[in-house]
Amino acid sequence: MTKKNDLLTVEGIKKNLTTRFIGADIYLFDAIDSTNSYAHKLAKEGAKEGTVVLSESQSKGKGRLGRTWFSPSGVNIYLSVILMPQMPSTQITLLTFAAAIAVAKAIRDIAGLDADIKWPNDILIRGKKVAGILSEMETNKNPLMEGLSVKFSIIGIGINVNLDKKDIPLELMDNATSIKIESNSTIDRMNLICRVLENLEEWYNLFERNGVNDIIEEWKSLAITIGRDVKVQSGNSFVEGRAVDIDENGALLIKDRDGVIQRVLSGDVI
Repeated sequence: MTKKNDLLTVEGIKKNLTTRFIGADIYLFDAIDSTNSYAHKLAKEGAKEGTVVLSESQSKGKGRLGRTWFSPSGVNIYLSVILMPQMPSTQITLLTFAAAIAVAKAIRDIAGLDADIKWPNDILIRGKKVAGILSEMETNKNPLMEGLSVKFSIIGIGINVNLDKKDIPLELMDNATSIKIESNSTIDRMNLICRVLENLEEWYNLFERNGVNDIIEEWKSLAITIGRDVKVQSGNSFVEGRAVDIDENGALLIKDRDGVIQRVLSGDVI
């Protein structure tokens, strides 16, 4: 159960939010199937860029690669943001990177914990997952760009905030954690939401102004994947080797045992 003073409110968030456009419109639910699904519906109906959808719980929370995101009520953060970047669809991973930077830096600032990024979009504390990012998009043809451009993107963010260890499902126990577990203290969720949204707007604006380089360099400074020996599952195939870099579209570059650079655009580091 959520204690009364722990409940999220639109007024409580907006009171401390310093963004220019992200969070100007906020939809808050006690329960919903998926914040990403609702944000997608709003975007198709003409919602403004920066619209935020929040819920205290989700019945069908979306994770990457069709997985479900564990979404108990009143202890975590489940939010989605509508963005309309002027970018080719091939660069959508970089929006995910901007969101991962926003979340990792917010956790570091609010909780004082070393939150790291694991390619492409997992946020870890001491090797366990505390947050994840899911980006979805609709595309259209843009005569000014080669190929398809992004019409709108939904950035979904899930953060395990005040989840107790006893409430983590057994199948997730070895790999999942929460900010409360790692810091041994309860976190003000509305403060954390504000910091995440402020960071996201900052890095999104930087990306819109300056392009990919700042995002990539900041992501790499927070990432634990680069420079390590990794095994990546992408669909039914596996790539093993040393993760040496990421490219301008966010793909992971892996030097395999034969010294050949393999480019992996999506998958899981296992």
